[in-house]
Amino acid sequence: MVAALLMTGCAKKDSGCASPATQASLSAFVDSYVHERLRPSGYDPVDSGLLKISRFEAFEAIRQDEEHERRTCRAIVQFDVEGMAMPTPIEYDLLPSGGVESDGAYDTVVRIELPLGAIGSRLKNGVLGELKEKENAISMLEDLGGRIEKVVAANASGAWAPSPFAEQSKADLAANQVELEQAKKDVARMIESLRAGRGGR
Repeated sequence: MVAALLMTGCAKKDSGCASPATQASLSAFVDSYVHERLRPSGYDPVDSGLLKISRFEAFEAIRQDEEHERRTCRAIVQFDVEGMAMPTPIEYDLLPSGGVESDGAYDTVVRIELPLGAIGSRLKNGVLGELKEKENAISMLEDLGGRIEKVVAANASGAWAPSPFAEQSKADLAANQVELEQAKKDVARMIESLRAGRGGR
């Protein structure tokens, strides 16, 4: 569960934009929104430790919809994406906690607009991009190793004429196997870290 740092105050003190109750509602809404909209490479960025919501700030009331009893605010969400700050604007609608007919405070978030494109790109090009590259490298190394094994086997069986490159093929196969094992260990470590919520490092 994302823990957002609560701040008090708003441009219009009676707007409810930044009350503790509003921020708790906003934090829960954003948390759910991020879980639903951002799953690059199948990993939940919050649960895997790649993304955190540091705080909300710069609250501002921008309009009141008298017909639908809604109040609209905007703020800045400070995201931490793999250690990099990514402030992102958010707009949200509030309703009274007791419903539109009540005299309760406007503190229940019912809609948000939160652009996540830049954050999604950052995630795909960070740890998850590195993981993808390593997984692709494993596939290529396995394919290359299979081809070198055939050459080594053919040289050993005498099926081919003696080759001055026979010993080099054996050396290439050994080097390939070492590189392949290291790549597999790196991928396993990164996946374990992501699953444990440690950010893949």
